Amino acid sequence: LSDPDWAQDAIAQLLTGNSGFRQDDRQDLFAGQFAQLTEQRRPAADIYRGLLRETLRVDPDAAGGLLIHDLQGSDGELGLIAAGSNDYFGVINIGDTAAFKKLVRENAPELAPPQDEFFRASLFADINHPDTPVNLLVGSRKFMEGWNSWRVANMGLLNIGQSEGSQIIQLFGRGVRLKGRAMSLKRSSPDNAPPGGHPKQLRLLETLNIFALRANYMGKFREYLENEGINESIPLEIPIRSNAAFLGQNLVIPRLDATAQFDASEVVVLRHNPAAVKTPVTVDLSATVGVLQSGSPAAGSAIAGQEIHIPPPSLDLVDWTAAWLNLLEYKTRQGYHCLVIPHQNLRSILAAHTADQPVYRLIADAALAHPASYADRQRLQAAVTAILQKYADALYRQRRMEWETQRLVYKPLTAADPNFQFNAAESGPGQYQVQVFGENRNELARQIKALLDDCNALYQQDAAAPLPRIHFDRHLYQPLLLKPGQDITLSPQGLNDGEQAFVQDLRQFWEQKRDRLPADTEVFLLRNQSRGRGVGFYADGGFFPDFILWIKTADQQRIIFVEPHGMRHELPYGNNEKAQLHARLPQLAADIAQRSGGENAVELDAFIISVTPYDKLTLSFDDGSWSRERFAENHILFREGDSEYDYLERIFRVAREAG
Repeated sequence: LSDPDWAQDAIAQLLTGNSGFRQDDRQDLFAGQFAQLTEQRRPAADIYRGLLRETLRVDPDAAGGLLIHDLQGSDGELGLIAAGSNDYFGVINIGDTAAFKKLVRENAPELAPPQDEFFRASLFADINHPDTPVNLLVGSRKFMEGWNSWRVANMGLLNIGQSEGSQIIQLFGRGVRLKGRAMSLKRSSPDNAPPGGHPKQLRLLETLNIFALRANYMGKFREYLENEGINESIPLEIPIRSNAAFLGQNLVIPRLDATAQFDASEVVVLRHNPAAVKTPVTVDLSATVGVLQSGSPAAGSAIAGQEIHIPPPSLDLVDWTAAWLNLLEYKTRQGYHCLVIPHQNLRSILAAHTADQPVYRLIADAALAHPASYADRQRLQAAVTAILQKYADALYRQRRMEWETQRLVYKPLTAADPNFQFNAAESGPGQYQVQVFGENRNELARQIKALLDDCNALYQQDAAAPLPRIHFDRHLYQPLLLKPGQDITLSPQGLNDGEQAFVQDLRQFWEQKRDRLPADTEVFLLRNQSRGRGVGFYADGGFFPDFILWIKTADQQRIIFVEPHGMRHELPYGNNEKAQLHARLPQLAADIAQRSGGENAVELDAFIISVTPYDKLTLSFDDGSWSRERFAENHILFREGDSEYDYLERIFRVAREAG
C-alpha cells in the first residue's frame, strides 16, 4: 500500500523466477510456482490491483495506507484495514495488545489514527464464516491453543517454535488439515476423485505454504509431512535443443533495432487524441458495485450495470488534482517514462465524450453518474481515474507501437534469439522449469530424470506421460511440451489444447500434402514466447501470436504469425487489433525490408485459427452475419478440413498466391 512500485516489481520478479531466493541448485525458489498466473499472462499491475481488491478489500483506485484500529469490545483484538475501505482484511490477536500498540505509536504512528477506539463484534470469531472479509490473522499461537480453521493457505512464522517440540507440530498439523471432498479430511487423489475428475486447479487450493525465519524446526516438519503423505515439490530442468541445420537456412525474424529506445527519444503528452485512441476505452465497474453493496441492506440485489455517461455537473465533483497525482503514480508504476501529464488536460478528455464520438465505455449502475453522498463521490472518483488510466494506456501503446514498427528490421534467426532463451542459464540453452508435486512426486521425478538420459524418447517422440509432448520435426527446437497433469507445472506453460491441435494438423498436412507444394518448399515452425521474449505487435497491449510459421522457397520466405484462439468474446472486427493484424502486415513488411537493406523476398502475414466452431462464432461475432468465406477473407479460419474447406490448405494457398 505504501509503495505500489515496489509491490509490482516484486510480483513481476516472482512470476519470472527472479525473486533472488535461490535453492541449493541455484534455481529460483519460486520458479514455476505461479503457473496459473503466468498462463493468464496478466501484467504485474493487474495482479497488484487484484490483491488490493480481493485480499485487502479496497478499491485499487481509492486505496490509501495501512491502518491499525483498536477494536474495543472484542477482547484485545486489533483490526487491519486499508485507508479507503470499509472492510477489515486482517486481525491481530496476540494477547499483549497494549505493548504492541505502544510499539506502533512509537515507531510507525502513521498506522494508528489519533482516536482509534472502535466498538464492534470480534473479527477473530468470524474468521471461519464464509462471508468474512478477514484474510489475514496475526497470532498463529491460536493453533497451539486448540483453535482450528479450514481456511489456512499460508503460514508465516517469525521467532516461534525454534526448539522442536509437540506445540510446533500441532501448529503445522492444524494448518495442514482441510475438509476434503465429502468431509474426507484428505487432499485430492485419483482414489477419491468424483466422476469426471477433480476440478482444475484444485491442487493449488489445497496447497499450504509455510514461510519462516530462523526455522531450525523445518526438518521436523518435513518428517511430519512425509508421515502424513504430504510432500513438497521437486524442481527439475528440461533443456531444449535447437535445430542447427534449420537455423542455417537463412531464416529471418522481425525484431526491434537494438539501439532503439522509445522512452529515451520520444515525448507523449496525455490529451484527447482521437486520431491515436480510435476505440473507446472500457471500464467495467459492475462487479465492483456488487462488492461494495455486499453486507448492506441491498445485499442480494446486485445491479449488473449498464453503459452510462458522466454529465458535466458530475465532472465538477471530481478532485482533478487527486486524479492527476494518481496518474503520476500510475505512470511510474507502468514505466511510461516519456509520458507527460498536464493537469489541465484531464477534464478535457472526459468532457470530449459524446454519443457520436465516445471516449469511454463506462459500465456501472446509473447512480454512479449522479453522486448523492460522499461514498458516491468516491466511486465517481475511482471511475474517472480508471478511465484516465485506460486512456493513458491506449495512447502510450499506440504511440509506442507506431514508433517501434518504424524501427523493426529483419535479423537472422539464431539460437541466441530470445524465443530460444527462456529460463536460460548463463551461456546455456533455454530450458523448461518443471515442478513435481503430489504423493507420487518421487516416482514422477524419477521418470522425468530417466527421460533426460533417453534423448530419443524426450526429443524425438510423442508421449502422454510423464511429460506430455508432441514431436514435429519442423519445429525449430525440441521438445515441444504440452499441458501436463495436475501434479506437474511448467514454465513456460505447455501448449494448450488449441495450440496442440494446430501443431498436429500442420504435421499431418506436411506429411500428407507436401508433394503438392513447389519442390523447393520448406516449412519451419517456432512457438512464440510472450512479453519480453516473443515477437509482439502491441508492446503494451500484450498481443504475441502463439506461433511463427516460415514457408520458404529458394527465392522467398513468407513469415506467418498464427494464433489458435477462442473467439467467442472477441470485439467486433472493426475494433479488433488482433483480427486486423494481417491487413497491416504487407505495408509493414515493405517498410522493414527497406530498413533492412532491401529484403524484398520476405513477406509477412497473420491468421487467427478460431477454436470456437463456426456455427457458434457466426452467431456472436460482429453483427452475426459473417459467412465462412467472409471470415477467411479476413484471415480468420476454422479448424476444419475437407475437400471444400481445408484451413491449412488456405494458409498455404495464400502464401503461394502472394509469392
